[in-house]
Amino acid sequence: MKVSLNNITKTFNTTTAVDAVTMEIEDGELFFLLGPSGCGKTTLLRIVAGFYLPDAGELRFNGKVVNTVPPNQRNTGMVFQNYALWPHLTVAENVAYGLDVRKLPTGEKHRRVREMLEVVRMDAYADRMANQLSGGQQQRVALARALVIKPNIVLLDEPLSNLDAKLRLELRDEIKRIHREFNVTMLYVTHDQKESLSLANRLAVLENGRIMQIDTPEKVYRRPVNPFVGAFIGEMNFIEGTVRTRRRDIIEIETSIGIIYSSIEIDVEPDKSVLCGIRPEGIHLSELNGQFMIKIETVTYLGEIQQYTFILRNGAKWKAIEINPKQIRKEEQMMNITIPPENVIVFKK
Repeated sequence: MKVSLNNITKTFNTTTAVDAVTMEIEDGELFFLLGPSGCGKTTLLRIVAGFYLPDAGELRFNGKVVNTVPPNQRNTGMVFQNYALWPHLTVAENVAYGLDVRKLPTGEKHRRVREMLEVVRMDAYADRMANQLSGGQQQRVALARALVIKPNIVLLDEPLSNLDAKLRLELRDEIKRIHREFNVTMLYVTHDQKESLSLANRLAVLENGRIMQIDTPEKVYRRPVNPFVGAFIGEMNFIEGTVRTRRRDIIEIETSIGIIYSSIEIDVEPDKSVLCGIRPEGIHLSELNGQFMIKIETVTYLGEIQQYTFILRNGAKWKAIEINPKQIRKEEQMMNITIPPENVIVFKK
């Protein structure tokens, strides 16, 4: 099902939670709403679910306006952060709840429940009480309950936030597998950048109720439209500068630490002030030659990567990451860094 939002606005008292949001979620797409707490992403999800009515704008399902259609008539499946299972019911009875409401014949209900439990790999737990399950198992049951009714869209409200790191990775893979298998439209709310980058077909980054950028995970990460998106999706080091020259595809930018070069396409004229953004993994460290001398302040070894904070000659602190580190560098060590032009994102000021 295709979902279209056109200038959707929602206000609570004097606070505008959603501010003239326009976007389209394509049929069968796994679409993410991403942003910090209070940015409006959960309010948008609840508007799509029908729990909130928009104060302005139109919400359409496959072209039909559904602003005032009650939640129980929208054929949406909901997966909540806290699972919202009935503790006094078995796993099978929890999954069957939506089918009971729809008064499906007993044989059809049992067949669909059994099939869905097999999909989420919980068929062996059909007769177990919901309160006897682990968090990951409960979330699988919640996902089965949402899918068993054959919804037009599945709405997921930070479904993995209550799980530990290992379970989050496991359930992340399961959601991807199930989405691929069912090809159902999914709208997923999270503040976890890794979830969105690893799962989404496309994502929308929100700030203060407004959409900052909608694009594929790769484009949002590699080509953020503004410093907020760049800093929110992953990490980013910033430095101000002035454009001096443009030679072919290279922009020369004068900064307080020296000249920085960028080869990322942007329409900016000489003598204009800009803000440069560099991802930590876009900085190359070496003990010999480099563009700039730095002093390592902290070293954090994480196995597959090594994180550094270091001090530049202007006193600013930046971060760098080495992947698959071959050696442990030391705090207080003087090093050189090089910043390849393709890793320097330039934002207009």
